[in-house]
Amino acid sequence: MKVLIISSYIFGYMDFAVEEMKRQGHEVNILYYDKPPFVYAYKNTAHKVFSGVKKIFGSNEKKNFRYDYLNKNLSNEKFDKTLIIHGQYLEERAHIFLKSISREYIAFFFDSLKKMPRQRNVINYFDKIYSYEPVDCEYNNFLFLTNFIPTEAYRSKEFKYYVFNISSLDHRLETLKNVAKYLKEKNISFHFRLVNNRLKSLENFTICPKRIDVKSIYPLFKDAKILVDINRDDQRGLSFRPFEALGNEKKLITNNPEIRNYDFYNPQNIFVFDENNIQIPDEFFQTEYISIPVEIYEKYSLRTWVKKVLND
Repeated sequence: MKVLIISSYIFGYMDFAVEEMKRQGHEVNILYYDKPPFVYAYKNTAHKVFSGVKKIFGSNEKKNFRYDYLNKNLSNEKFDKTLIIHGQYLEERAHIFLKSISREYIAFFFDSLKKMPRQRNVINYFDKIYSYEPVDCEYNNFLFLTNFIPTEAYRSKEFKYYVFNISSLDHRLETLKNVAKYLKEKNISFHFRLVNNRLKSLENFTICPKRIDVKSIYPLFKDAKILVDINRDDQRGLSFRPFEALGNEKKLITNNPEIRNYDFYNPQNIFVFDENNIQIPDEFFQTEYISIPVEIYEKYSLRTWVKKVLND
């Protein structure tokens, strides 16, 4: 099968999907909005400012550039499937063109409509839309599909610390601060990293000034027994963190109660805490991870995700 993917880089998660598609025998071409040769570069600061002014009046240079690139380089191509992530970054004529060279034009929404409402503007272009967000599926007739297990390569029985988390700086920080404070008071070892290029230091956190892709982060998982997942206010679906924990057989501490509705949920592996009253039983840290049944695990594997998206 010949596949085209156009996506935001999203920390490199789609690299795993592309590798799996190729393992399954598909011919795959991926274009990232923010990577060459598809990335749009301003000539200088004045050009960037002028482009911003034009955008106010309806002319988006980035979207124009993307359309021109697609039209120039793909006009003689035909794809069995075209998969779009964050389709709001393409203009209408780009969607129309891509659909014309695709047997099936599909999307996966890695973000809820509440978080990225502009995704609503592109819904009608697609033959099929998958989403990990149950609410969006219920009210928009999307096909429910969770995120996938990216890797199983960082399982370990030896740990440097109990708990690990890495997050970007956003509204979740206060909850993370409270979790860190709780762990410190309980004398439970942890390693929390915060990605931000403005902060110089923050108590209980290691500051990472540059955005890191997941392949650089994953070796740090190996040193931890437990991962922390702090859910965004604008989502109910599961982020990648629960599936990273699942694949690498790490326990999980999360504030997302929706996880109890999934068949891989096991209270010995996953603890759902109350943000207003953090209390985590000592036994959760002391007991070992329990492997889940193979048939359940396979439902969330990258192998299954790829087959679902390309062959459903």
